[in-house]
This record gives sequence, structure tokens and C-alpha cells, in this order.
Amino acid sequence: MERIWHRIIDDRSNPIYWPAALLLWILSILYRSGLWFHNLKSTGGVKTKAPVISVGNLTVGGSGKTPIIIELARHFIKSGRKTTIVSSGYGRDSKENILGTGDELRDYDAIKMGDEPKMISELLPSAIFAISHSKSQAAALADNKYSPDIILVDDGFQHRRLHRDFDLLVIDSDTDLRHEYIFPLGRLREPVSAMKRANGTLLVQKSVDAIDDNFIAWLKGKFDDKTFATANFYNDEIISGDDHIPLKEISNKRVYIFAGLGNNRSFENYVSSIFSGQFQVRRFPDHCRYDPSDIKSICEDLHKHDPEYLITTLKDYVKVRNLDFGLPLYYLNLRLEFDTAADKLFDMLEKILKY
Repeated sequence: MERIWHRIIDDRSNPIYWPAALLLWILSILYRSGLWFHNLKSTGGVKTKAPVISVGNLTVGGSGKTPIIIELARHFIKSGRKTTIVSSGYGRDSKENILGTGDELRDYDAIKMGDEPKMISELLPSAIFAISHSKSQAAALADNKYSPDIILVDDGFQHRRLHRDFDLLVIDSDTDLRHEYIFPLGRLREPVSAMKRANGTLLVQKSVDAIDDNFIAWLKGKFDDKTFATANFYNDEIISGDDHIPLKEISNKRVYIFAGLGNNRSFENYVSSIFSGQFQVRRFPDHCRYDPSDIKSICEDLHKHDPEYLITTLKDYVKVRNLDFGLPLYYLNLRLEFDTAADKLFDMLEKILKY
């Protein structure tokens, strides 16, 4: 269904898809009405003692929110701040409220706590994690139990019940907001005008294609009062346990890659730019649990293509690393590089802690 939806919204001008697009347009009106009602009753009444920084976006699918959360948490932990990360643990099969440091939660699997919190907890064992269906409840629970210095909320831009001291809006450079529509006719969770609520914006470049200068000029012109910075994603190695291999050493090898991401299109564009040899990519839905049929399809692909390296993302790796694929499983080591304008953004975040 996800592939069909992408095909429709990416080619709305094709007459073949007009009936489906009309249905999506009607559903988008209903969605907008529900969004208006939700915002009307959401008052931001839950306020914590610790300052709250929310990282979110305007579009469905991945835009780079979680890697930004990781970098912010690293920044605050490095400076000696007790840091809490709030997440809904989207895609998990448990409704249990989970609280604890990453080190304390190391025995939890991704299905119980969510793949993204699991991934972050392994990278940041000293961070405090608060996982609940209600982000405001999770923040309040962690605030009362741990008295953190700072609370970071993953994917919190639309969660209006929780008071925020800073809303950081992440914008995917591969999604041109000038030509998007409200979900499900398009990828927008809210109208573009909602950007006015943001205190700062971070434009993230995930593919190797240059960011459209006209798009940047449009963003800055439309929201000239916002702090605006950019960041680039890049990978320089693959990792499996203690084994690290530079990407340049395998760029011309036979590679098989699988991933379940919110924006597989950007991921595939990036993969095609770094591997000059034979490579195959298999898509899975975001937060895929990898049931037996999914694993079977991967194994069948491996038998067919006979790759030299099997690679996935860290978010997927934490869910399937104990399975036997007949090849060592590696993950891409995702890194972030900020531009100089991000210094102003970090300065603004630091000031929050001084009040």
C-alpha cells in the first residue's frame, strides 16, 4: 500500500491515478478537519521543570529527526547535562511506559521499546529514556523521577499538549514543500504555515544532489525571522560488532542492502552514489518488524545475487543482527555535518538551560 500511495502522489498528473487522487483529496479534507479539532483541544498544559526541546517535521516519513536528536543529546551529555530523550516508541508491540538509562534498558528488544529508542540507547547508554504512547506523559514521568537538565522530544512538533521551550523543525531537502499537499494527497502533516510555530529550522540534505537554491531562498524569504541552518548526512564506513570497513574499500564490490525507512527514495539515491559496483536494494516499510516472510525474501535475494557484503541501517540492524543470513551483517555508520550557521542554533539551545 505504501508503494502504491507513493506512486500516486509522485505522479498526480497521470490520468491513470486521477480517481485515486480524487479519493485522497477528499480524505485530505477530512484529515485537515481532524487536525483542526485536535489543535483546538490541545492546550500545551503539561509543563515540566526541565526545559523541553522538540525536534519534529512537517512531512510524513523520515526527514532526519532521530539523528538530530542523537547529535543534540551527545552535545548536552558531553557538557555534563543530565539528558532525557522522549519517544513514543512507534511500531512497538507494548503499551508499557518505559523509563531508564540506555544502559539499564540494554536487555529490552526493539519490538518492546521501539526500534529508534533501541538504536539511540545503544549509542547513548548514559541518556535517560522515557517511552510512552503519550509524549507529554513520558516527559512528566521522567521529569519527576530523574530531574533532568534537559528533555529532548523526538517527533514532537505536532504534539501540542506538552509545553516546549524550543521547537526545532527539520526539513528534508529532497521534499520540496512548495509543491506538497496535505496528507494523504501529499506528504504534509500540517500546512506550510505551521512553520511559524518553529523557533529554528534545520534543512537536512540526505542525498548527494545539491540543494535547490531557489527552495532555500523561498524558505528564507517566507520565514525570514527564523534561525536557519543546514546539515548533511554522510556515511564513511560500515560496522558489524567491532569490525569497521571504510566505504571506499567496498565501493566496487557486490553489495546487497535492505532497509525499512520513512523515505526509501532518498536512501536509494544515496546508495547509488556511493557504490559503483553491482548493488541491489530491497525496500521495506518504515519500522518493519521483519517477520519470517521478510527474512525469507532477503535470503532468496542473497541466493540469487550472491553479494560480497550485506548491509542495512542501524535502525534495522538492532532488530535482525542475531539472525543468520549466511553473511556478516553490517550497518552504515550515519554521520551528520552541520554548517557554520548551526553554531547560532546551538547557542540558542544553550541559552534555554540558563533560564
